[in-house]
Amino acid sequence: MTSVPHVEETMHSAMFWIEHLQLGEEPLFTPEDRAQWHALWVRQGESLVDLVSVSPTIPAHRIRTWLDADDQFEDTLFTAQNVPLEPSFWLRVRENCNRPVEGSQIACRYAFATARASLRTLPTSTGAFKEGQVPHFDRMQETAIHLFEPLIVFHSSGDGLFSYVQMHNYRGWVQSDEIAMTDRQTFLDYVGNEHFLTAADSFEIQTHAGSKRIEYGARLPLQASSESEWSVLLPGRTEFGRFYPLVARVDIGPTAQVGPLSSTRRTLLEQAFRLLGEAYGWGDEQGLHDCSSFVMDVYRTIGLDLPRNAGEQERLVGVAKSVFSATMTPSERRAVLLRSHQAGDLLYMAGHTMIYLGEWEGRLYVLHDYSGYAVAQGQGDFRSVTVMEIGVSPLELHLTSGKTFLEALTTAISFAGFRGEVRAV
Repeated sequence: MTSVPHVEETMHSAMFWIEHLQLGEEPLFTPEDRAQWHALWVRQGESLVDLVSVSPTIPAHRIRTWLDADDQFEDTLFTAQNVPLEPSFWLRVRENCNRPVEGSQIACRYAFATARASLRTLPTSTGAFKEGQVPHFDRMQETAIHLFEPLIVFHSSGDGLFSYVQMHNYRGWVQSDEIAMTDRQTFLDYVGNEHFLTAADSFEIQTHAGSKRIEYGARLPLQASSESEWSVLLPGRTEFGRFYPLVARVDIGPTAQVGPLSSTRRTLLEQAFRLLGEAYGWGDEQGLHDCSSFVMDVYRTIGLDLPRNAGEQERLVGVAKSVFSATMTPSERRAVLLRSHQAGDLLYMAGHTMIYLGEWEGRLYVLHDYSGYAVAQGQGDFRSVTVMEIGVSPLELHLTSGKTFLEALTTAISFAGFRGEVRAV
């Protein structure tokens, strides 16, 4: 773990905060709350999609609009070897998008992810980095798709190597050999399956086809259970790219649970601290997390599906929300957090999200996946300190702008029950 000012070794434990804050077993929300949020957020129309309700055919112009919106690259970008990407590269990749013919209707196809897979902005495996940001910030990397994630396939790249897909909270290009195609009815059966196993941590299981890594937050259809093990289904892929179910067995233990984990603040912290020290991964590259996917996957384990990006999470409705105006003083901001928010709530600032922990010895603490902080150098100058991992830090740390994290806060959100209105302070 990176050493951070005012963070003691004992703070790197969920139990430290659970005991200090006396967190109990009271659920934050009910299954009914969760259902109301999902329906409301789908209607909100930012990124969450009810896959069951998507029409079996869509007009080509909608796909063309999505593809055009995704392609917003204007800056000079570089390969992982720090070589500028030439105009010929962009021409090839854009041609490979294979935009459908205007005026046609596209029949949707259906698939499951056969492993944790990368979702790309454009149909290419080549990275695109800003100067000085190699290898951490590949601008082609959008997010990761969980194992057995249901996908609607809208389109294929010109070379056939990529598929343009919709998952429940994101769209983009995935390598076609990392998904298995299925029919619509099988797809709908799995999407609507409420009998599943939640991976509370990452682990390996064995199938007749070999070892399979199950990543944190994955949901696997549950087939049967005994006193010692669960029988689950995994997505197999034939040589022709078709889906078939693989049966695997998981030992009953703390790494998984039937259904979502309990929606308590205690469980939230336990789940969040499982990822403590994990390296930062922009767009979930290399099997890692960034700030918003860390938050998303923690809440996913307790059954709540959030939008992928921080800005979309911050704009969610139907939750208890504190909005911080730019004119609020640090003491006023502190008072809002102490009065209205508890451990496990989410804090937002421009482009970043954090899990609130609480107060300790006069400071307010968070757990987040962050690039770093800044220290004063005198005369108003600040020096950047790199962290690039999931860790505990006080909100009183500075950013390179000179503001503290506390002063940069814009919103705090609590999922303590469905709310019909936003509370602003």
